[in-house]
Amino acid sequence: MIIMIALLLITIIGISLLGYLMMVRLDSFIESGGFIEGPEALIEPTVLIYDPHRDQDALEKSLLQHQIRFQCITEPHVPENMIPVVVAALSDSDMDNLLLCNEARHLHPDLFTVAVCNDALYTHLFKESGIKQVFYQNFPEKILLECLLDQKSVTHSSDNQAVC
Repeated sequence: MIIMIALLLITIIGISLLGYLMMVRLDSFIESGGFIEGPEALIEPTVLIYDPHRDQDALEKSLLQHQIRFQCITEPHVPENMIPVVVAALSDSDMDNLLLCNEARHLHPDLFTVAVCNDALYTHLFKESGIKQVFYQNFPEKILLECLLDQKSVTHSSDNQAVC
């Protein structure tokens, strides 16, 4: 009788531990995306904006008014599981802007890249790296918004404007 009770307790404890381990693995599996595969598994903002120091309230408000999905990031890296359509690198660091655009184009060659070139000495680097739209420091946000909305090349001659 004691042997049967011991076997019953061992069986109950074993089944409980097995159930616990299965639930832990199931929770981990669901958090990582589960069975979803392909494009549905990826977060897809239309515009990825990198600008950790500038106030983006006006730009964000305009994008929301035009019903354009966007995500702001504070590090110059494309978030994992994300396929942006447009990457806008608008920080005051030319190196970070180039880094983000090059990484984004490496991960997703067809996307449209927009970047700020803060020092005109580096203009050739921005153009050579294939950035579609280069802005200079203190550009009007209206032009940026137009560029993000249209995803077209806009050429202006002033140093504070957009240049292709």
